[in-house]
Amino acid sequence: LVFLFSSLACEPAVENLVGPSTSGFIVGITAHYGGVGIVVSSGTATIRIEVFTEAGVPVNGAIVAVSTTLGTLGADSLTTVNGVITTSLTAPDTAGTAYITATVENATATTTVPILAF
Repeated sequence: LVFLFSSLACEPAVENLVGPSTSGFIVGITAHYGGVGIVVSSGTATIRIEVFTEAGVPVNGAIVAVSTTLGTLGADSLTTVNGVITTSLTAPDTAGTAYITATVENATATTTVPILAF
């Protein structure tokens, strides 16, 4: 007789996990783009942020402040739905590295996106 157990917790699909926050939340952030970076003036990257408890349960309704050092984000404050947020980063006219942060309470995760001039 074999018993199989399944967990309701999800495996995060993001990197750069930080936490726990004051409320016990873990925040993670990953940038998705093709190739080695995005092109100045026209490139975009998808930014995925996940917030979950220390037990791995997605947090619904967490307010996340998002910022970048280079480029423009789709929004600077977002609320999770089932623990997930996606937004976009649009490349500026200047090449460099964009550092994107996601902050929940006192926990801040960071990822980078190369902005390339071809």
